Amino acid sequence: MTIDMQENPIYVVLDGSITLNRTAKEVWPYVLNYTLWQDFSHAEHISGEEGGEGEVVLLKKEEKGLEEFPPYYGRTLKIVPEKQFVWKTYPRKLDDDTMDFSGIVDFRLKEVDGKTIFSYYFYYEFIAKGLSEQEIVSARDSYIESFHTVFSSIFPKLKNAVESDMMDKK
Repeated sequence: MTIDMQENPIYVVLDGSITLNRTAKEVWPYVLNYTLWQDFSHAEHISGEEGGEGEVVLLKKEEKGLEEFPPYYGRTLKIVPEKQFVWKTYPRKLDDDTMDFSGIVDFRLKEVDGKTIFSYYFYYEFIAKGLSEQEIVSARDSYIESFHTVFSSIFPKLKNAVESDMMDKK
């Protein structure tokens, strides 16, 4: 006998920005080199032109404070050099218990007076089964807290990498 559990979407929409003390032209290579400032235990090119629109990568994220997160794919949807980088993320289906989600991650750069405002927009939908309204609110709050924990790690790393010219020193 199977029990039909209602699927409940949980939406998480977050945005913010940081100012980087470099021009957009200087910042852009760091945006593309995301493994430098994000903690991936695995980053593998799967298909498409490497570094181009349509590329698919398989990622496994291990950020401090982030719960165990399943491997997931990132597909590059849009690249506007020195201005915008957009990804769609979705799970690698390992079995029926794999977390079901999809997300859009939109990074934008705007140069102002020789500095770059790096803005980020995250739009995620997580699918939960059989949760009460209270459990949905609790899950949303937990996801938001997890994202903020990740943001507090990765964006300072990006700022430090850019402003210390980390790629030029390698």
